[in-house]
Amino acid sequence: MNLGYSIMTDKFWTDDFDVGYYDTILEKGLEKGRGLQAFWHNETLSKVASKFEGAMTHLDYATGPGTLIGKYTQANSLGVDLSTSQINYANQKYGKKGEFKTVKEFQFQHYQNTFDVITVIGLLEFLSIQQAKQLLKNLKKTLKKNGTIILTTPNYGGVFNYLQKFAYIFSDVNYEEALETKYTQKKIDALMLNENFSSIKVNKFMTFGWTLSLVSFRLAKVLNNILENITQNKFGFLYMIEIKK
Repeated sequence: MNLGYSIMTDKFWTDDFDVGYYDTILEKGLEKGRGLQAFWHNETLSKVASKFEGAMTHLDYATGPGTLIGKYTQANSLGVDLSTSQINYANQKYGKKGEFKTVKEFQFQHYQNTFDVITVIGLLEFLSIQQAKQLLKNLKKTLKKNGTIILTTPNYGGVFNYLQKFAYIFSDVNYEEALETKYTQKKIDALMLNENFSSIKVNKFMTFGWTLSLVSFRLAKVLNNILENITQNKFGFLYMIEIKK
């Protein structure tokens, strides 16, 4: 049973959502050298991909248009998404880099103890904590011994609520009505309570340097790196949660 992700019915996540939207935004931003969304996605995908190696078996759950698999990793990857049109896009564009399936085609029980690493990027905030807990239980069963789940979700414990509203001005989409859980450290603790993972590591990244990407990726990267080094990943607008089975 696919719980957590497939039960969502909001129009935002149906096939009405622009095919390849995030992939296109990223490519245009990289070409122009600026853009809030593009910088956010590039930094996120780069940092997530740096956590695992090419020889690993990898599941990217909520893969969208398959950008992580197609552009950022050499792992033996399977991408899964709710949207049939996004999966068709991923297969057409990145089919040589990995395998892509819809949630209807993917069954957890067929992948027991299969993956070295599982990535879930930008999904948790659209699930309730109970839905996310059930999803983690299902994903955990597909991990090999000592396997890792890597999750990302925005940090709503500070000023990000206001910065997100600012970012909407420059975006074609507004996520506000689709958001289910705005994560803080307390909510992460609630999510992980009684889940019996061997280790849970929470870091933060994406600092105020991100806002400069509206003008220049290069300037944003420089400031972002400086601030991340100073804060030692104790401050940031995005959580990265690494969980060991």
